[in-house]
Amino acid sequence: MDKISSYKNRIVLLCDEMQKLYGQLDSESKKDKDFEEEKIKYEVYKNLVNTVHNLVSTTLNSNDNLISLVSTLRYTLESLIVTKLCILEPTYIYKIYFQTALIHKTRLDSMISRIKKEIKLLEKLDAEETRLTTNSWKNLLEKINNSKNILGDDKEFSGGRIYEASYELNEKNILEMDNKASEHITLFFEDVENNGFNFQKYLIENQLLPRYREELRKTEEKIQNTADNLATSEYMKRFFDFNGEPKKVWKALEDRNQRGGYRTWNEKATTVGLGDEYEAIYELTSKLLHCVSYSIFTSKFLAEEEVLLIYRQLFQYIKKITTAINDIVSK
Repeated sequence: MDKISSYKNRIVLLCDEMQKLYGQLDSESKKDKDFEEEKIKYEVYKNLVNTVHNLVSTTLNSNDNLISLVSTLRYTLESLIVTKLCILEPTYIYKIYFQTALIHKTRLDSMISRIKKEIKLLEKLDAEETRLTTNSWKNLLEKINNSKNILGDDKEFSGGRIYEASYELNEKNILEMDNKASEHITLFFEDVENNGFNFQKYLIENQLLPRYREELRKTEEKIQNTADNLATSEYMKRFFDFNGEPKKVWKALEDRNQRGGYRTWNEKATTVGLGDEYEAIYELTSKLLHCVSYSIFTSKFLAEEEVLLIYRQLFQYIKKITTAINDIVSK
């Protein structure tokens, strides 16, 4: 346990170092440069350092929880791979930075698609509820008419029974439709019990969907403006051959392998000499982070020697990241 505590303390010191490094990078990103694009590398490294710092700090307080440890280990290794790639391939840091807008657009497209599906689902459930209500009340009215023939003029008794039957029918219909709605995994049904299907559909269609569409419009406008600016950027000519054509920008910023496909994490790791390391960590973490037999039956807390190994690896990854980025800042 003393060795684990020792590594934790060393990692805490590295976290302090990362905070200082973040401050340096933040300062550099705000300084005037000959070209605005020169600030990009400081922005990328600043955010990478901050993300790793926050993740590691949370993990140190996780009581050596299995999921927290292995997920942090894997993310930190990937951060090291990214850091080394940015140094090895001068174009990679710009691919990371500018691809963010495209990823955001993809997320918005996905959310809009999800919203439209849920609108259709609400429309379907509303129609089902209308049919259910119509048919069930029709049956109730028939029973009421039949009961009047039996009860005669006893209005107080028959009125009480009618109210009770109406209440029970309404509750039964609500429960049935709530159960139907709960069969589906949804994102935007939180207030449907209070609003009802039709009004919830109206709110999503007329308030939520327009907001996402407007954000998508702005994102697409930003993507186009970015392409226009990069195509004619004197600074970016050092790294990319856009030839002044905006339509070539996003194609050139894709991270492709020699076969034309998107570069995998294993390929990235191999490029920077961490192929074996990545394969070993990927094998371990995949079995623990995914719902497979190994993760189901494995204890959520690791043996002491396993915890020590993870902290030892984590320390080395963080140390290499901070050293590499420190070297960049000091140049």
